[in-house]
Order: sequence, then structure tokens, then C-alpha cells
Amino acid sequence: MPFVFDSCEGLIRTFVLIVGVRCLVRAWAIMTKDINALLERLKFSEDESIRVISINIEANCRGFKA
Repeated sequence: MPFVFDSCEGLIRTFVLIVGVRCLVRAWAIMTKDINALLERLKFSEDESIRVISINIEANCRGFKA
């Protein structure tokens, strides 16, 4: 079903929305890729690599064995 626009303004808003969403998705993908690359470069000792950190809203930090 084709889009029906009652005015040029409706067409422009739809275009901006579509382009904006595509840019956000692309930015998210790039950011995720960069974060993964940085995480791969981190070096942990064996003890550190099995430790999981939990931080709750009250700012209490607790470590747990994985």
C-alpha cells in the first residue's frame, strides 16, 4: 500500500523520521563495534576474568564468582 501524504510537510516529516531512524541504527552499530573492539583489547588475569560485578541503584558494588 503506497503512502498518501496530504501535504509536502507530511512527506518531509516522514522522510526526516526515516532518515533519522536509519542514522540512529547506523550510529548504534558503529558504537557497538567500537566497544567490542575495545573490550577485545583488554587483558585480564584468570582471577579477574571469572569475576562478575553487580552495581545496583543504591550504588552498592558487589562481586560474584562467575
